[in-house]
Amino acid sequence: MNIDTLRNTFDSARGKVIAGALAAAMTVMPMAGAPGDAKAQEQTASTCTWDQQICELRAASDAARAYAETKDGVGIVIHVGQDIPNQHIRDADQLGQLFMKRFQELGEDARYFVAPNDSPATGITYHVGHLIVGAHNGTEVRNVKEAWNTAPEAITQLSITRSLAAGDGPSAAPGG
Repeated sequence: MNIDTLRNTFDSARGKVIAGALAAAMTVMPMAGAPGDAKAQEQTASTCTWDQQICELRAASDAARAYAETKDGVGIVIHVGQDIPNQHIRDADQLGQLFMKRFQELGEDARYFVAPNDSPATGITYHVGHLIVGAHNGTEVRNVKEAWNTAPEAITQLSITRSLAAGDGPSAAPGG
């Protein structure tokens, strides 16, 4: 599979529609507790009283955040839509493996967590420490192509998080 083909497959207005909807849903969802593994993710989803799809998204988000906080890596939430499967991606696990490999190639660990989505397009969110990458400007949910291209931003945020945790403070950008 060619990555440019994958990017073009998901480069559409559909991704922006699901991104907005998912961002709105995550804004009203309290993120309590830190489950951390697949079993905890299943338990959170099974005890939730909201719509099942929202419950599973919350569980995946909680698990991604817990991973990011405890494993010092990037937690990836794949809110898989109706665009998967397709001619390039057979399922969410294959997509998750591609993203984990992307982060590995960038020198960082990552783990993905999947939640169903009955919308036309898949949305992806990166968790770094206790933060969602991009949350400061409302762009935390991205379509597949945007998420792929934003992986380096997640690495930068992870580096800043590590600096702050070490008490070094963020380093100034060159020229700033």
